[in-house]
Amino acid sequence: MAIRKSIRNLPEIELTDLRNALSQMMSITDNRGYEYMAGIHGIPQFRCKHGEAGSIADPNFRLFLPWHRAFLYWFEKYLQDAGHNTSISVPWWDWTSEASRIEGIPKALSDSTFNGNNNPLFSYHVKLPKSVDLTSFNEQTGCRKAMEFDTHREPDSPGLLPTKEEVESLLSLRDYGDFSDGVEDIHNRIHGWIGGRCGDMSYVPFSAFDPIFWIHHCTIDRLFWLWQLRPGNNLPLILYDEVLDPFSLTVRQVINPYELGYDYASQQVLVNGGIP
Repeated sequence: MAIRKSIRNLPEIELTDLRNALSQMMSITDNRGYEYMAGIHGIPQFRCKHGEAGSIADPNFRLFLPWHRAFLYWFEKYLQDAGHNTSISVPWWDWTSEASRIEGIPKALSDSTFNGNNNPLFSYHVKLPKSVDLTSFNEQTGCRKAMEFDTHREPDSPGLLPTKEEVESLLSLRDYGDFSDGVEDIHNRIHGWIGGRCGDMSYVPFSAFDPIFWIHHCTIDRLFWLWQLRPGNNLPLILYDEVLDPFSLTVRQVINPYELGYDYASQQVLVNGGIP
């Protein structure tokens, strides 16, 4: 079973294995590769589930959390294949920690190099399909995005990251629809905090190309699982048989991370009711 750990607590050997696997995945040009997986979320496929609070009247019909769980699971399996190591897992980042509220993005993600090599957790070189037209995006944002570029970030002040109290308030919500919408809101804030005006994380078409996307969504999935572990918290039955396109998985199949072959290293904090 893969154990997803905090990026700040990841042993050096596991961080090296993660970087090597990610580098290998970034070099694959078929549908097992990094660019293809990122393109499921944004350019060119746009399959992601977002913004259901404003577009779907039923407050229980929220696929944001299970869809991104399936997406992250699929990514992690290909990452393991690329690294030839089934114990490799995507780490998570606790934005509420004291270290985060001082230095912001962890150094494992913000250092451009490691051991004299490019750090694949820092940036990815994107080559967009020739069919993509960026004219409207560039006119509307003024960001001058090119067809080929290295992902970049424009992070805000660390003091503006979410607090432990905000996260605990989310976890205390009993209604699934309220919880999903609340987590999506805080998720959006982090995307904007990292991306700023022109950084890739601020825009759905490009966000999944930035390697920090996967660590961010691992954090979101962890919050989802912590919420599920609280007594009485369940997903609505109306969702169970929904297919999470394009993964050929239903919501029912992704409800329990144990059955998907992974767990989180710090879920035991629930015993004390705290957030690490």
